Amino acid sequence: MIKDHLFIFFPLVDWDAPWQRYQHLASRFSKNNRVVYMNSPIAITYLMRNPLALLKKWIRFLKGKSEVNPNLTCYFPPPCLPFERLNKWINLLNQYILFFYIKFFVKPKGTLILWINDPYKYLLRKLLRPKITVYDCPDAIVFRNNGRKQRIYDQLKKRILRGSTLSFFTSQALLKEGRKDSANCFYVPNGVDIRRFRQAQYGVPEEMRELRGTILGVVGTFDERIDIGLVNYLLEKVEDVMLVFVGPVEAKTDSLANHPRVMFVGKKEYREIPCFINRFDVALVPYRINKVTIAVYPVKLHEYLILGKPVISTDLPEVRQFSDVVFIATSKEEFVRQVFRALGNDGGSQRRRRIEVAENNSWEERIRKISKCIQPYLK
Repeated sequence: MIKDHLFIFFPLVDWDAPWQRYQHLASRFSKNNRVVYMNSPIAITYLMRNPLALLKKWIRFLKGKSEVNPNLTCYFPPPCLPFERLNKWINLLNQYILFFYIKFFVKPKGTLILWINDPYKYLLRKLLRPKITVYDCPDAIVFRNNGRKQRIYDQLKKRILRGSTLSFFTSQALLKEGRKDSANCFYVPNGVDIRRFRQAQYGVPEEMRELRGTILGVVGTFDERIDIGLVNYLLEKVEDVMLVFVGPVEAKTDSLANHPRVMFVGKKEYREIPCFINRFDVALVPYRINKVTIAVYPVKLHEYLILGKPVISTDLPEVRQFSDVVFIATSKEEFVRQVFRALGNDGGSQRRRRIEVAENNSWEERIRKISKCIQPYLK
Protein backbone atom coordinates (compact mmCIF):
# COMPACT_ATOMS: atom_id res chain seq x y z
CA MET A 1 0.00 0.00 0.00
CA ILE A 2 1.22 3.51 -0.83
CA LYS A 3 2.16 5.49 2.30
CA ASP A 4 3.58 8.86 3.32
CA HIS A 5 3.29 10.67 0.00
CA LEU A 6 1.51 13.82 -1.15
CA PHE A 7 -1.34 13.40 -3.64
CA ILE A 8 -2.77 16.42 -5.44
CA PHE A 9 -6.08 15.60 -7.13
CA PHE A 10 -7.39 17.59 -10.09
CA PRO A 11 -10.90 16.08 -10.38
CA LEU A 12 -13.82 16.89 -12.64
CA VAL A 13 -16.25 17.63 -9.79
CA ASP A 14 -16.11 19.49 -6.49
CA TRP A 15 -15.84 17.58 -3.23
CA ASP A 16 -19.44 18.35 -2.23
CA ALA A 17 -20.86 17.02 -5.52
CA PRO A 18 -22.63 13.63 -5.50
CA TRP A 19 -19.93 11.14 -4.66
CA GLN A 20 -18.16 9.58 -7.60
CA ARG A 21 -14.83 7.95 -8.30
CA TYR A 22 -12.88 11.12 -7.45
CA GLN A 23 -14.00 11.44 -3.84
CA HIS A 24 -13.82 7.70 -3.18
CA LEU A 25 -10.20 7.42 -4.31
CA ALA A 26 -9.08 10.64 -2.63
CA SER A 27 -10.64 9.70 0.71
CA ARG A 28 -9.01 6.25 0.70
CA PHE A 29 -5.57 7.47 -0.24
CA SER A 30 -5.82 9.95 2.64
CA LYS A 31 -5.74 7.08 5.15
CA ASN A 32 -1.99 6.72 4.62
CA ASN A 33 -1.01 9.86 2.68
CA ARG A 34 -1.56 13.59 2.62
CA VAL A 35 -4.18 14.41 -0.02
CA VAL A 36 -4.98 17.79 -1.55
CA TYR A 37 -8.28 17.92 -3.44
CA MET A 38 -8.40 20.90 -5.81
CA ASN A 39 -11.98 21.90 -6.42
CA SER A 40 -12.39 23.00 -10.02
CA PRO A 41 -12.50 26.77 -10.67
CA ILE A 42 -15.49 28.09 -12.61
CA ALA A 43 -15.10 30.33 -15.63
CA ILE A 44 -15.88 33.98 -14.96
CA THR A 45 -18.54 34.04 -17.68
CA TYR A 46 -20.40 31.22 -15.93
CA LEU A 47 -20.22 33.06 -12.63
CA MET A 48 -21.66 36.19 -14.22
CA ARG A 49 -24.69 34.17 -15.31
CA ASN A 50 -25.03 32.58 -11.87
CA PRO A 51 -24.70 35.17 -9.08
CA LEU A 52 -25.25 32.60 -6.33
CA ALA A 53 -22.45 30.44 -7.68
CA LEU A 54 -20.26 33.56 -7.85
CA LEU A 55 -20.93 34.38 -4.20
CA LYS A 56 -20.38 30.79 -3.08
CA LYS A 57 -17.12 30.46 -5.00
CA TRP A 58 -15.71 33.74 -3.67
CA ILE A 59 -16.60 32.87 -0.08
CA ARG A 60 -14.83 29.56 -0.48
CA PHE A 61 -11.84 31.18 -2.16
CA LEU A 62 -11.50 33.67 0.69
CA LYS A 63 -11.80 30.83 3.16
CA GLY A 64 -8.92 29.18 1.34
CA LYS A 65 -9.35 25.56 2.30
CA SER A 66 -11.46 23.06 4.19
CA GLU A 67 -10.23 20.02 6.07
CA VAL A 68 -12.23 16.86 5.40
CA ASN A 69 -10.02 14.84 7.73
CA PRO A 70 -6.50 15.34 9.18
CA ASN A 71 -4.91 14.11 5.93
CA LEU A 72 -7.36 15.43 3.31
CA THR A 73 -7.75 19.12 2.51
CA CYS A 74 -9.99 20.71 -0.12
CA TYR A 75 -8.70 23.89 -1.72
CA PHE A 76 -10.83 26.46 -3.53
CA PRO A 77 -8.91 28.17 -6.34
CA PRO A 78 -10.02 31.52 -7.80
CA PRO A 79 -12.32 31.64 -10.84
CA CYS A 80 -10.52 31.02 -14.12
CA LEU A 81 -10.54 32.97 -17.36
CA PRO A 82 -13.28 32.01 -19.81
CA PHE A 83 -13.00 30.10 -23.10
CA GLU A 84 -10.07 27.91 -22.06
CA ARG A 85 -11.68 24.98 -23.83
CA LEU A 86 -11.57 26.91 -27.09
CA ASN A 87 -8.25 28.78 -26.80
CA LYS A 88 -4.96 27.10 -25.88
CA TRP A 89 -3.35 30.36 -24.73
CA ILE A 90 -6.12 31.04 -22.23
CA ASN A 91 -5.81 27.45 -21.07
CA LEU A 92 -2.07 27.90 -20.57
CA LEU A 93 -2.62 31.10 -18.58
CA ASN A 94 -5.22 29.39 -16.37
CA GLN A 95 -2.80 26.56 -15.65
CA TYR A 96 -0.08 29.03 -14.65
CA ILE A 97 -2.53 30.81 -12.35
CA LEU A 98 -3.41 27.48 -10.74
CA PHE A 99 0.28 26.56 -10.48
CA PHE A 100 1.16 29.75 -8.59
CA TYR A 101 -1.90 29.29 -6.39
CA ILE A 102 -0.68 25.79 -5.46
CA LYS A 103 2.90 26.96 -4.86
CA PHE A 104 1.73 29.81 -2.64
CA PHE A 105 -1.09 28.15 -0.67
CA VAL A 106 -0.42 24.39 -0.78
CA LYS A 107 3.39 24.57 -0.71
CA PRO A 108 3.89 20.97 -1.82
CA LYS A 109 6.75 19.10 -0.15
CA GLY A 110 7.96 15.52 -0.24
CA THR A 111 7.24 12.89 -2.85
CA LEU A 112 4.48 14.33 -5.03
CA ILE A 113 1.92 12.28 -6.98
CA LEU A 114 -0.33 14.23 -9.34
CA TRP A 115 -3.74 12.68 -9.98
CA ILE A 116 -5.25 14.31 -13.07
CA ASN A 117 -8.74 13.62 -14.39
CA ASP A 118 -8.96 16.68 -16.61
CA PRO A 119 -6.65 16.81 -19.68
CA TYR A 120 -6.84 20.61 -19.55
CA LYS A 121 -4.45 20.38 -16.55
CA TYR A 122 -1.76 18.65 -18.63
CA LEU A 123 0.90 21.37 -18.12
CA LEU A 124 0.88 21.04 -14.34
CA ARG A 125 2.92 17.84 -14.55
CA LYS A 126 5.81 19.93 -15.92
CA LEU A 127 5.29 22.92 -13.66
CA LEU A 128 4.97 20.97 -10.40
CA ARG A 129 7.54 18.29 -11.32
CA PRO A 130 5.95 15.36 -9.48
CA LYS A 131 7.55 11.99 -8.88
CA ILE A 132 4.54 10.37 -10.59
CA THR A 133 1.76 11.73 -12.80
CA VAL A 134 -1.40 9.65 -13.02
CA TYR A 135 -4.05 10.30 -15.65
CA ASP A 136 -7.32 8.77 -14.47
CA CYS A 137 -9.94 8.70 -17.22
CA PRO A 138 -13.41 8.10 -15.73
CA ASP A 139 -15.66 8.66 -18.76
CA ALA A 140 -15.79 9.35 -22.46
CA ILE A 141 -16.14 13.10 -23.08
CA VAL A 142 -18.10 14.09 -26.17
CA PHE A 143 -18.80 17.73 -27.11
CA ARG A 144 -21.86 17.53 -29.29
CA ASN A 145 -22.09 20.05 -32.14
CA ASN A 146 -18.70 21.58 -31.29
CA GLY A 147 -16.02 20.03 -33.43
CA ARG A 148 -13.34 22.55 -32.46
CA LYS A 149 -13.77 21.95 -28.75
CA GLN A 150 -13.71 18.19 -29.34
CA ARG A 151 -10.48 18.41 -31.36
CA ILE A 152 -8.77 20.46 -28.64
CA TYR A 153 -9.91 18.04 -25.94
CA ASP A 154 -8.74 15.00 -27.93
CA GLN A 155 -5.33 16.61 -28.54
CA LEU A 156 -4.87 17.41 -24.85
CA LYS A 157 -5.96 13.91 -23.87
CA LYS A 158 -3.26 12.44 -26.13
CA ARG A 159 -0.74 14.83 -24.59
CA ILE A 160 -1.58 13.89 -21.00
CA LEU A 161 -1.58 10.20 -21.90
CA ARG A 162 1.86 10.40 -23.45
CA GLY A 163 3.26 12.52 -20.65
CA SER A 164 1.84 10.62 -17.66
CA THR A 165 3.71 7.95 -15.77
CA LEU A 166 0.69 5.67 -16.01
CA SER A 167 -3.03 5.92 -16.76
CA PHE A 168 -6.17 4.24 -15.43
CA PHE A 169 -9.46 3.65 -17.24
CA THR A 170 -12.92 2.65 -16.03
CA SER A 171 -13.93 0.77 -19.19
CA GLN A 172 -12.39 -1.59 -21.71
CA ALA A 173 -13.39 0.76 -24.53
CA LEU A 174 -11.46 3.65 -22.97
CA LEU A 175 -8.52 1.36 -22.19
CA LYS A 176 -8.29 0.20 -25.80
CA GLU A 177 -8.33 3.80 -27.02
CA GLY A 178 -5.75 4.90 -24.44
CA ARG A 179 -3.28 2.19 -25.41
CA LYS A 180 -2.93 3.81 -28.81
CA ASP A 181 -0.95 6.59 -27.11
CA SER A 182 0.57 4.92 -24.06
CA ALA A 183 1.69 1.43 -23.04
CA ASN A 184 1.27 2.11 -19.31
CA CYS A 185 -2.53 1.86 -19.25
CA PHE A 186 -4.55 -0.16 -16.75
CA TYR A 187 -8.20 -1.15 -16.32
CA VAL A 188 -9.50 -0.08 -12.91
CA PRO A 189 -13.31 0.27 -12.93
CA ASN A 190 -15.53 1.81 -10.28
CA GLY A 191 -16.27 0.10 -6.98
CA VAL A 192 -18.50 0.26 -3.93
CA ASP A 193 -18.10 1.53 -0.37
CA ILE A 194 -19.05 -1.69 1.42
CA ARG A 195 -18.82 -0.25 4.93
CA ARG A 196 -21.08 2.67 4.05
CA PHE A 197 -23.72 0.58 2.32
CA ARG A 198 -23.72 -2.27 4.81
CA GLN A 199 -25.32 -0.33 7.63
CA ALA A 200 -26.77 -1.76 10.82
CA GLN A 201 -30.00 0.15 10.21
CA TYR A 202 -31.61 1.81 7.20
CA GLY A 203 -33.97 4.62 8.01
CA VAL A 204 -36.92 5.31 5.74
CA PRO A 205 -36.35 8.58 3.83
CA GLU A 206 -39.01 11.16 4.55
CA GLU A 207 -39.86 11.46 0.82
CA MET A 208 -40.67 7.74 0.65
CA ARG A 209 -42.64 7.24 3.86
CA GLU A 210 -46.00 7.55 2.16
CA LEU A 211 -45.13 5.41 -0.86
CA ARG A 212 -46.91 2.08 -1.14
CA GLY A 213 -46.59 -0.79 -3.58
CA THR A 214 -43.70 -1.61 -5.88
CA ILE A 215 -40.87 0.92 -6.14
CA LEU A 216 -38.49 1.08 -9.09
CA GLY A 217 -35.52 3.32 -8.37
CA VAL A 218 -32.67 5.13 -10.09
CA VAL A 219 -29.72 6.72 -8.26
CA GLY A 220 -27.45 9.26 -9.93
CA THR A 221 -27.58 12.46 -11.93
CA PHE A 222 -30.58 12.76 -14.23
CA ASP A 223 -28.89 13.97 -17.42
CA GLU A 224 -28.74 13.24 -21.14
CA ARG A 225 -27.69 9.65 -20.43
CA ILE A 226 -31.18 8.75 -19.18
CA ASP A 227 -33.40 7.27 -21.89
CA ILE A 228 -36.62 9.21 -21.29
CA GLY A 229 -38.42 7.33 -24.07
CA LEU A 230 -37.59 4.04 -22.36
CA VAL A 231 -38.79 5.37 -19.00
CA ASN A 232 -42.10 6.54 -20.48
CA TYR A 233 -42.60 3.18 -22.17
CA LEU A 234 -41.91 1.42 -18.88
CA LEU A 235 -44.49 3.51 -17.04
CA GLU A 236 -47.03 2.80 -19.77
CA LYS A 237 -46.55 -0.96 -19.75
CA VAL A 238 -45.97 -1.60 -16.05
CA GLU A 239 -48.85 -0.39 -13.91
CA ASP A 240 -49.01 0.02 -10.15
CA VAL A 241 -45.33 0.91 -9.75
CA MET A 242 -43.68 4.08 -8.52
CA LEU A 243 -40.51 5.30 -10.22
CA VAL A 244 -38.15 7.24 -7.94
CA PHE A 245 -35.13 9.25 -9.16
CA VAL A 246 -32.53 10.09 -6.51
CA GLY A 247 -29.97 12.69 -7.55
CA PRO A 248 -29.57 16.13 -9.12
CA VAL A 249 -31.51 16.94 -12.29
CA GLU A 250 -29.41 18.38 -15.13
CA ALA A 251 -31.64 17.67 -18.12
CA LYS A 252 -35.22 18.35 -19.16
CA THR A 253 -37.57 15.90 -17.50
CA ASP A 254 -40.20 16.42 -20.21
CA SER A 255 -43.32 14.34 -19.57
CA LEU A 256 -41.91 12.78 -16.41
CA ALA A 257 -42.02 15.94 -14.30
CA ASN A 258 -45.79 15.83 -13.68
CA HIS A 259 -46.32 12.10 -13.98
CA PRO A 260 -48.33 10.80 -10.97
CA ARG A 261 -46.09 7.73 -10.62
CA VAL A 262 -42.74 9.52 -10.86
CA MET A 263 -40.88 11.16 -8.00
CA PHE A 264 -37.74 13.31 -8.22
CA VAL A 265 -36.21 13.64 -4.75
CA GLY A 266 -33.21 15.67 -5.91
CA LYS A 267 -29.62 15.65 -4.67
CA LYS A 268 -29.00 13.82 -1.42
CA GLU A 269 -26.02 13.44 0.88
CA TYR A 270 -23.93 10.38 0.16
CA ARG A 271 -24.70 8.95 3.60
CA GLU A 272 -28.43 8.97 2.74
CA ILE A 273 -28.15 7.00 -0.51
CA PRO A 274 -28.19 3.49 1.07
CA CYS A 275 -31.50 4.29 2.77
CA PHE A 276 -33.11 5.14 -0.58
CA ILE A 277 -31.74 2.07 -2.37
CA ASN A 278 -32.89 -0.12 0.52
CA ARG A 279 -36.49 0.94 -0.23
CA PHE A 280 -36.25 -0.03 -3.91
CA ASP A 281 -37.83 -3.28 -5.05
CA VAL A 282 -35.89 -3.10 -8.30
CA ALA A 283 -32.99 -0.80 -9.21
CA LEU A 284 -32.60 0.52 -12.75
CA VAL A 285 -29.83 1.69 -15.07
CA PRO A 286 -32.00 3.10 -17.92
CA TYR A 287 -29.22 4.60 -20.05
CA ARG A 288 -29.26 5.40 -23.73
CA ILE A 289 -26.70 3.53 -25.80
CA ASN A 290 -24.42 6.06 -27.50
CA LYS A 291 -20.79 7.20 -27.81
CA VAL A 292 -20.71 8.29 -24.18
CA THR A 293 -22.47 5.40 -22.47
CA ILE A 294 -20.65 2.60 -24.30
CA ALA A 295 -17.68 3.56 -22.10
CA VAL A 296 -19.66 4.01 -18.86
CA TYR A 297 -19.11 1.79 -15.83
CA PRO A 298 -21.97 2.97 -13.57
CA VAL A 299 -20.88 3.79 -10.02
CA LYS A 300 -24.39 2.90 -8.89
CA LEU A 301 -24.14 -0.70 -10.17
CA HIS A 302 -22.30 -2.19 -7.20
CA GLU A 303 -24.15 0.10 -4.79
CA TYR A 304 -27.35 -1.63 -5.93
CA LEU A 305 -25.82 -5.09 -5.78
CA ILE A 306 -24.26 -4.76 -2.31
CA LEU A 307 -27.79 -4.32 -0.96
CA GLY A 308 -28.92 -7.40 -2.87
CA LYS A 309 -31.30 -5.51 -5.13
CA PRO A 310 -32.37 -6.90 -8.52
CA VAL A 311 -30.83 -4.67 -11.19
CA ILE A 312 -32.09 -4.06 -14.71
CA SER A 313 -29.82 -2.30 -17.17
CA THR A 314 -29.79 -1.41 -20.81
CA ASP A 315 -27.11 -3.20 -22.81
CA LEU A 316 -24.05 -1.27 -21.62
CA PRO A 317 -20.81 -3.04 -22.62
CA GLU A 318 -19.31 -2.67 -19.13
CA VAL A 319 -22.40 -4.23 -17.51
CA ARG A 320 -22.40 -7.35 -19.72
CA GLN A 321 -19.70 -8.98 -17.58
CA PHE A 322 -22.27 -9.11 -14.76
CA SER A 323 -25.04 -10.75 -16.79
CA ASP A 324 -25.27 -13.56 -14.20
CA VAL A 325 -26.51 -11.08 -11.57
CA VAL A 326 -27.91 -8.21 -13.66
CA PHE A 327 -30.95 -8.36 -15.94
CA ILE A 328 -29.80 -6.84 -19.24
CA ALA A 329 -32.22 -5.59 -21.89
CA THR A 330 -31.41 -4.91 -25.54
CA SER A 331 -34.77 -3.23 -26.31
CA LYS A 332 -37.48 -1.35 -24.49
CA GLU A 333 -39.80 -4.35 -24.80
CA GLU A 334 -37.20 -6.59 -23.19
CA PHE A 335 -36.59 -3.98 -20.47
CA VAL A 336 -40.25 -4.29 -19.48
CA ARG A 337 -40.09 -8.09 -19.53
CA GLN A 338 -37.03 -7.98 -17.32
CA VAL A 339 -38.91 -5.86 -14.77
CA PHE A 340 -41.58 -8.54 -14.45
CA ARG A 341 -38.90 -11.21 -14.33
CA ALA A 342 -37.01 -9.40 -11.58
CA LEU A 343 -40.14 -8.86 -9.51
CA GLY A 344 -41.13 -12.52 -9.78
CA ASN A 345 -37.75 -14.14 -9.30
CA ASP A 346 -35.88 -12.67 -6.36
CA GLY A 347 -34.97 -15.59 -4.12
CA GLY A 348 -32.38 -15.68 -1.37
CA SER A 349 -29.73 -17.39 -3.49
CA GLN A 350 -29.91 -14.67 -6.16
CA ARG A 351 -29.67 -12.00 -3.48
CA ARG A 352 -26.61 -13.62 -1.90
CA ARG A 353 -24.93 -13.92 -5.29
CA ARG A 354 -25.41 -10.20 -6.00
CA ILE A 355 -23.89 -9.26 -2.66
CA GLU A 356 -20.94 -11.57 -3.28
CA VAL A 357 -20.22 -9.94 -6.64
CA ALA A 358 -20.30 -6.47 -5.08
CA GLU A 359 -17.98 -7.56 -2.26
CA ASN A 360 -15.39 -8.50 -4.88
CA ASN A 361 -15.63 -5.01 -6.37
CA SER A 362 -14.98 -2.76 -3.37
CA TRP A 363 -13.11 0.54 -3.51
CA GLU A 364 -10.52 -1.06 -1.22
CA GLU A 365 -9.90 -3.67 -3.90
CA ARG A 366 -9.51 -0.91 -6.48
CA ILE A 367 -6.98 0.91 -4.25
CA ARG A 368 -4.97 -2.29 -3.91
CA LYS A 369 -4.77 -2.68 -7.67
CA ILE A 370 -3.87 0.99 -8.21
CA SER A 371 -1.19 0.80 -5.53
CA LYS A 372 0.29 -2.33 -7.11
CA CYS A 373 0.53 -0.49 -10.44
CA ILE A 374 2.12 2.63 -8.91
CA GLN A 375 4.61 1.02 -6.54
CA PRO A 376 7.29 0.17 -9.16
CA TYR A 377 7.53 3.86 -10.11
CA LEU A 378 8.16 4.97 -6.52
CA LYS A 379 11.46 3.10 -6.27
